Formats: sequence, C-alpha cells, structure tokens
Amino acid sequence: MRRAARRDGAVPLFTSADHGQAPAAADYRELVEYVNAQRGERRGEPFEFVVGGVSPAHPARARPAPTA
Repeated sequence: MRRAARRDGAVPLFTSADHGQAPAAADYRELVEYVNAQRGERRGEPFEFVVGGVSPAHPARARPAPTA
C-alpha cells in the first residue's frame, strides 16, 4: 500500500471480507487513514479506492457505502 499511496488509486484486498462481500467499515477506515498518512506531498490530491461487494437485488436492502 505504501507504493500505491504515491499514485492515484488502489484496489485493496481485505482478509476480513470473502469474495462478494464488502469489508467492514472499520477496516476500510483504517486503510484510508494508513494511505493518507503515506501520501506525503500528495496528501491533498484525489485518491480512489475500488472496493468490491454485491448489491442486493432490492434497493431498500442496500446499506450505505462506508465513508472515510
């Protein structure tokens, strides 16, 4: 992740989330905090995370995306 932090985005894999499951919000927040700390001079620049998961067929059952 340190090397990815110098770029503009990352597609992290979480050991706490199986295929098709979104990671826990706490794990996601921890990753965002870590990457922000590693950004150095680029800290204020945009950075994208791609996080997988499966959306339920019924929109009412969808949970909001975690925020950092």
